[in-house]
Amino acid sequence: MGKLNGKPSNGHADSPVTLPIYDHMREPEATWPRADDAWPAASPGACDLERPRLEAEIAAAKARAASARHRAAQRDAQMRAALRVELEASQERLAAMEREHEAAVAAVLADAQAKAARIVAEARQQLSSSSAPRGRAETAQVISAE
Repeated sequence: MGKLNGKPSNGHADSPVTLPIYDHMREPEATWPRADDAWPAASPGACDLERPRLEAEIAAAKARAASARHRAAQRDAQMRAALRVELEASQERLAAMEREHEAAVAAVLADAQAKAARIVAEARQQLSSSSAPRGRAETAQVISAE
């Protein structure tokens, strides 16, 4: 363990644990492979043994990928079918709502026309029963309304 100025490197003189000080001038103990180091030569038989295993792994990975694509396509088709059914049901509900709305509008329109006809009829009755003399404009209005 290294000491600096009489103290352990962790800064505590009474600490039983001390850490080594890194000396950048000293060669490291562990040697790491360098870029210019040559790869260890493999025996000629090792490649022959590895190749079939690797080819089998590649074939299995391709089969798994194909299976996954197939499952994804099936799931996609199922989702599209479910969405199509939902869309058709929504369109049917919307058409029913539009029919109900058109019926309600028609009923309101018929009610409004009936009220207008009743008001016009009451106005004509009041005009015909009144004994007050009429002017030209008022008489023209009554005639055009009839």
